Amino acid sequence: MYSVLIVDDEKMIRDDVYGLLSMEESLELDLTTAASGVEAQAILEKRKIDIVIMDINMPQMSGLELYDIVRERWPFCKVIFLTGYSDFDYVYKVHKHAKYVLKAEEDEKILEALRESVEEIENSLLLERLTDLQREQQKKPLLHERSMFLRELFEGYRSLSQLTGELSVQLGINLDPEKEVYYLLLRHEAWYCENYQEQQNATQDCYQLLERYFLDFMRGTFFEYNKNYIVLILQPEKLLHEETIVKMLAGAGELFQKALKKNLGRTVSILVGERPVTLSQLLQEFIGMCDRMIWLSGEELVQEGL
Repeated sequence: MYSVLIVDDEKMIRDDVYGLLSMEESLELDLTTAASGVEAQAILEKRKIDIVIMDINMPQMSGLELYDIVRERWPFCKVIFLTGYSDFDYVYKVHKHAKYVLKAEEDEKILEALRESVEEIENSLLLERLTDLQREQQKKPLLHERSMFLRELFEGYRSLSQLTGELSVQLGINLDPEKEVYYLLLRHEAWYCENYQEQQNATQDCYQLLERYFLDFMRGTFFEYNKNYIVLILQPEKLLHEETIVKMLAGAGELFQKALKKNLGRTVSILVGERPVTLSQLLQEFIGMCDRMIWLSGEELVQEGL
């Protein structure tokens, strides 16, 4: 199901677009409306939206201002602008990545833009398959050392005092150990392939998806723990409200689950920390989190605080 937000200060247009999309039987759509950019922003702060259809000229907050908020909150969200002839030339030059439908055009143009957006979302889930040479070139020389250090840290064999800023840089951990972190814990059944090379390729594909959906908008690292878990430790690049960041992570988690199943036929359950914590707090509660995740099944995604 795809979540669609319709934003227009004119009630008649909102209702017309809502009615049009509600009759679109080829797609499963979860439709929401907003009467202003401010109202839309409040919705975007609370939940993941896949597609936003919005007017450009609105009071309080224009569609162009809302576009920047959409891109910041949900970088994978698609945007369709409803424009007048006078807006089109200017806006197209500013935001070439959005889609545009002139208000004077037929309803089918809105449906066409919507279907194209859904197709782009589906295509974005697919991995670009790498050649053996590309896979070899992409292997990170410090991956083994970094994973080993982090596993030993979380298992209690190393102290947090050893994770200095200098060592973080050296191992490519890309975290400030003095600042709070956001965390996700992924649990899966142990993945085995009879062919060793296939196993390695599948692991690299999984890592590629993790980088795409989490490390494109946050800095940090991830590592495998005890065969069944993947741990992500992240810090935001931009200063955003805590609740917004957690919602963004949960949304990215949903996309990761879909992409993993689409590309590798595998499922994973995800626990998203509902607030930032110190690394010390995370280390103290980590084993308990792993134990609680045993009861999650399939593709569940939950938020939980320490």
